[in-house]
Amino acid sequence: MVAELVDALDSKSSSFGSVGSIPTQGTFNPLRNEGVLFIIFVNQIIKIKAMKKISLLLITAVLTSLTSYSQDKPYRVGLTFGLPNLVGLNLEYVSPALNNKLAATLDYSSIKLNDEEIDFNYSYFELGGNYYFGQNSKGLYGHLSYGRIGFKGEYSDPFYGSGEGKVTLNMVNLMLGAKWGNRLYIRPEVGFASFFNDAIVRVEYTEPTTNLTLIVEEEIPNFLKDGLIYNLGVGLSF
Repeated sequence: MVAELVDALDSKSSSFGSVGSIPTQGTFNPLRNEGVLFIIFVNQIIKIKAMKKISLLLITAVLTSLTSYSQDKPYRVGLTFGLPNLVGLNLEYVSPALNNKLAATLDYSSIKLNDEEIDFNYSYFELGGNYYFGQNSKGLYGHLSYGRIGFKGEYSDPFYGSGEGKVTLNMVNLMLGAKWGNRLYIRPEVGFASFFNDAIVRVEYTEPTTNLTLIVEEEIPNFLKDGLIYNLGVGLSF
């Protein structure tokens, strides 16, 4: 009776390492489990450090891009409309001197016009500088320049006949202006011009009936005389 019960219990053990129907548990190794946890922990730290480096590089790249975009470009090319340049080309270079506040400027115009009884060729050359009161060579600035007007006119007079005359006028300009915008900008200017010489043209007329040559002093058009000057410019920075 006892032997049959023991045999019945032994017959329920169908696998190695089992006692009856209850499986035998594996051996627990605390050193091995701690090593695995340590490796996992180190891997997580490495991943976190790598993510921080990538994030820092991305932030640095974005800030550098934004900073370079916000800095104003030193070269400017534009068109100006007004007096005394009428319509012409404007160039400006912002020097790093004085913390990017000092800029050299050049203006040039050449155009044919008609004023009542005068057909004339008009040219204007200007070399000067701007001093920006604000940062990044933008905003309000003062302008001082030397200007030179070339004037050559063909005159028609009912009494004297037809004639030609030319004059070169030297002048100094003092203006106040403002530059708004970055890559695309607009700049208004207003100020005063003073000539070094008289705005008088010596015109040689040919008398139609006698073919005699007469020299008559004529004034240049009123808008080219001393006084208020102004212009509006638009352009690109690069």
